[in-house]
Amino acid sequence: MAPPEAKTAAKKNSLLANAASSAIGGIIHACIEQPITTPVEASITQMQINGKGFFSNFKELYGRGIWNGLYRAFPTAMAGAAPKAVVHYGSVMHQLIAAEVVTRLTFKISVHREFFLFTFLDLLRIRSGF
Repeated sequence: MAPPEAKTAAKKNSLLANAASSAIGGIIHACIEQPITTPVEASITQMQINGKGFFSNFKELYGRGIWNGLYRAFPTAMAGAAPKAVVHYGSVMHQLIAAEVVTRLTFKISVHREFFLFTFLDLLRIRSGF
């Protein structure tokens, strides 16, 4: 049996590795998703504020310029991508592994599923051994 210090160090390394992998995955995810979703979210937000239609707001925001209209929130969204991923994905997966809901093997298999997003049925399937 390993000494308590080794177990503590292993848990700490596991937590750091999980946080780092979540941050890297979150940045990659944001680089792909944010350029598409930022203008759409900007137009939807304008719809809620001024009551105009989606395309009307999109045209108005486009008229303001790329950085003053459609992509005004883009730098903030990119800056928050890594911390958001660590909080949402890293801590959830670490808790699942710690609770032995997800074993190391199923965790490695699940990496290929949408950046650690599980449905309730996936968790039941993993607990029951597929």
